[in-house]
Amino acid sequence: MTIGFVMQATSDPVAAQKATNAAQNAAQARANADRAIESAIQEAERAARSVGQDVPPPAEPGEPVVFSTDEGRPVNMSFKNGTIFLTQDGHTQAIPLREAIPREAAQIAWAIPATLSILLIWWPLSRAVIRWLNRKHVANTETASLEARMRDRFETLERNLDTVAVEMERLSEGQRFTTKLLAERAEKDRVPVSGQV
Repeated sequence: MTIGFVMQATSDPVAAQKATNAAQNAAQARANADRAIESAIQEAERAARSVGQDVPPPAEPGEPVVFSTDEGRPVNMSFKNGTIFLTQDGHTQAIPLREAIPREAAQIAWAIPATLSILLIWWPLSRAVIRWLNRKHVANTETASLEARMRDRFETLERNLDTVAVEMERLSEGQRFTTKLLAERAEKDRVPVSGQV
């Protein structure tokens, strides 16, 4: 274990001296802790030897692990092909790993990839589909609004044409009336020509 300190340069010599003392105290405490750990390990080894047990070296991967019980009967534990084998006094018990792992842990192990697949695959896919539907809806809305505007313009054009037709009818009626008046006046103002009966 390594302990590091960051020292800041200050113009205060008292603060600098305190920081130096703190760093020295920390280094001393670390050295004392290392010595205490080493002595505890040595005492544990001595106590194991005094009881008559040898301290086994750490097991290599693939080798069985041996546990000692209070009665002095060792228990060998090994793992092979998804099964845990426990052997004691010549009796071997095989425990399938499925039974050794709690059901909830297996469910959690399945839930994590399922959640990740939902977050990484289905969530962006669903967002893309929603965007596509929104774009389609916007296009439909724009088409509907364009159709409504065109319908309004055609109705306005139709009203204007009706108005123009009515005004043209009035003008033609006025023209006919004026023509009739002028014709009647011409009849009244006509002078009879001599020799005509």
